[in-house]
Amino acid sequence: ASDRPSSLSPRIVSGILRNEMNFHGLIVTDAMDMAAVRGTSPGRAAVMAVQAGVDVLLMTTGEENAVHALRDAVRTGGLTMARIDSSVRRILTAKERLGLFARRFIDPDQIADHVGTQAHWSLARQVARDAVTIVRNEKKVIPLRPFGRKRILSLLLSDTEDSRNEINRQSNPLANEQFGTYLTHLLQRRRVRLETLRLTPASNQMDFDEAMKQIKKSDLVLVSLFIKVRSSSGQIGLPENYRGFVRQLREARKPMIAITLGNPYLISEFSHAQGLLCAYGDAEVTAEAVVESLFGERRVGGRLPVTIPGAFDFGAGLTLERTGPDRAEAMQGGSFPAQLLTVDSLITCAIADSAFPCAQLAIIRDNLLLVDRSYGKYTYDLSAHSIDTCTLFDLASLTKFFSTTPAVMKLYDEGRLSLDDPVARYLPQFTGAGKENVTIRQLLLHRSGLPAFRRLSDIAATAEDALDSVLSTPLVAPPGDSTIYSDLGMITLGKVVEEITGTSLAQYVQGEFYSSLHMTHTMFNPPPELCSAAAPTEYDAIWRKTLVRGAVHDENAASLGGVAGHAGLFSTASDLALFVQMLLNGGTYEGKRYLHAATIDEFLRKKSPGQERWLGWDMKAESGSSAGALFPASSCGHTGFTGTSVWADPESRLAVIFLTNRVYPTRMNTRLNKIRPLLHDAIVRAMDRPKL
Repeated sequence: ASDRPSSLSPRIVSGILRNEMNFHGLIVTDAMDMAAVRGTSPGRAAVMAVQAGVDVLLMTTGEENAVHALRDAVRTGGLTMARIDSSVRRILTAKERLGLFARRFIDPDQIADHVGTQAHWSLARQVARDAVTIVRNEKKVIPLRPFGRKRILSLLLSDTEDSRNEINRQSNPLANEQFGTYLTHLLQRRRVRLETLRLTPASNQMDFDEAMKQIKKSDLVLVSLFIKVRSSSGQIGLPENYRGFVRQLREARKPMIAITLGNPYLISEFSHAQGLLCAYGDAEVTAEAVVESLFGERRVGGRLPVTIPGAFDFGAGLTLERTGPDRAEAMQGGSFPAQLLTVDSLITCAIADSAFPCAQLAIIRDNLLLVDRSYGKYTYDLSAHSIDTCTLFDLASLTKFFSTTPAVMKLYDEGRLSLDDPVARYLPQFTGAGKENVTIRQLLLHRSGLPAFRRLSDIAATAEDALDSVLSTPLVAPPGDSTIYSDLGMITLGKVVEEITGTSLAQYVQGEFYSSLHMTHTMFNPPPELCSAAAPTEYDAIWRKTLVRGAVHDENAASLGGVAGHAGLFSTASDLALFVQMLLNGGTYEGKRYLHAATIDEFLRKKSPGQERWLGWDMKAESGSSAGALFPASSCGHTGFTGTSVWADPESRLAVIFLTNRVYPTRMNTRLNKIRPLLHDAIVRAMDRPKL
C-alpha cells in the first residue's frame, strides 16, 4: 500500500531495491518502534516487513511475539520457507565475509581493545569533519575570529528538557553533560565574548523574552539546534513551542548563524540567517568539527545528503578553505605522534619538577604542523585551571623576532630603508659621541655600542620620558667594535619603524602580517577581558606589587606603555607557527607574498666573517645553544626571558616553538635552561624515525 512506511513496502524493498536497483546486500528496517508502525501489532509488523523483502528487523517491540508471528505466517502460507531461506542466506554470507565463524565467541573483557580505540576516534573525527555542510555564508559571517571583540550570544535549543548526548562513551566528560555544554566549552576556548542561553520545551514566555533582550545586546547570534529527527515523534520540523520565538528572531534582524546538530531539515526555518551550517549529530567529535568549521580551522566541503523542500537541493553546500596550517593526521585524531612521546615525557616531567607551570609546543616540518599541544596549569596550585592552545603567553624578547625585525624586513623589502642607513637619519635626536655613525644593520646585529639595559622605571615617569631616556643613552663601545646584546638597540629600532610608517609598531605589524596571516591570538597589551586567558608571569613585589598577568612582564616595556621593540608581544605557539611557516616558505603563505625571498636571504643566510648573529635573529652556537646539539647549524632562532623560544631551519624546514611561563612565581627559577636543549635534541631525533 502507498501509505505504508518504506520498511513494510514490497514496492520499495523488493520492487525498487531488489529488482530495479539490483541490490543483493542486507536490507535492514528502520526502527520498528517508529510512529508509522505504532498502530500495527509487533507480530503483524514483523511479518509485513519480511513479506516486503527485509532481511533484518531493527528495534522490534516484543521480539518473542514477532518470532511466533513469523512462524505462524510460514505455517499458514503467508510466508514461504524459500523467502525465509533467502534472508538467512544473505545473513550467513555477511557473517562469513566478516570472519565471524572463525571466532564465534567474544570475550567481553576484550571489548575495550576493539571498540573506541584511537583509530576509531580518529575515523570518527574525520567523518564528522568531512560531513559538516555550510549551505549559506552571506557577508562571510563564517569564519569567526578567536579573541574577537563581537558580542556573541549562543542560543542552545533542545527538544527535551534535559537532553544528554545519546552517545554516552565520550572521551571528554563535558560531552556527557547537558546539551551544548561541550560546544560552549569549545567556543569559550577560542576566547570570544560569549553569552550562553538554553531553551527547552519547559521554557516559557519569560525565558523567550529574556533571550530577546540578550539578542538585542549582541552583535552576532549563534543558534544551535539540538533537535533530532526522532522515530517516535512523527515529525521532522521545529517543535511548536519554538515557532513563535523563531519568528521573533527573524524580526530582530541580527546577524545570525543557525547550526543544526542532527536534523538538517530545520535550516528551512532560518531563511533569515546569514550563515547556515549542518552537522549530523551531537557527539563529541561533531561538536569539535562544528567549532573548528566556524573558526576556519578546517576545510569545509560537506554536501547535503537530503533535499530540504523549498530551500536547498540534495548535494548543496559551499566550500570554505581553512585559515590555518595543514595539520598532521595523528594530531587531527587528537593523539600525540608516537615518535615524539619522549618529548611529551620531557615536558610533563619538567612541570612536575617545577621548571614551569605550563607550556605550549608547536612543531613544523615540511609545511605540516606536526604538533600543537598544551601542558600543565596556569600556576602550580592544584586547583588551578589547565591551559589550552589558546592560552596567551608573554613572549618577552621573541617580540624582536616576531615584530621588530619583520617590520624592518618589510621596510627594507619595499625600499623604504637601507640596512646601512644611519639611525640618525630617522631619529635626529639619536646623536652625540659617535651615535651618528650607528646604522640599522648594527642595531640588528647588536653591534651598535649601546649598553644592554637601563632601568627606565627609575628614571622616567612617563612613556615619553622613558623613550627619551633610551634615545639619549650614550654608547659604551664604538659602533661595530663588539657585540653587546642590547634591549635599548631594539627599542630604538622599533621607534625607527614608527617614524618611517607614521604608525605604532603594534599597528604596523598587525596590518602587514598578523591580520592576513590569521594570527588572531597575537597582540600587544591584551584588553582587560582577555587577561584571564594569559599565563601569569612573575609576582612583582617591587614596582607593580602584584602578580603580572595579561600585562607585559618586562619592566622597561611596561614603562614604554606595553609596546616596545624588545618586548611586549603576547601570542600562542600555533599563531607563531603561522608566521614561521611563512618564513620557511620564502616569504609566502596561502598564495600571498609578505616578503621577497631575497630579503629573507639577506637577513638569515648572508654571513660576514666574524658575524655572531643573523640580522635580528640568533645563530645556532656550536655549543651551549638552547636549540641543543642536534639542531642544524643553519638555524635561526631566539629566546625570551619569560621562558619562550623559537628555532627554525630553512634547509630542513623544521621549526620548534616552545612557550612557557618559567618566571612564575619568580625569575630566579632557571631549570628551563637544562631542559630546553634536551627537548630540541629529542625532537630532532624523532624526525629521523619512520611514520612521523
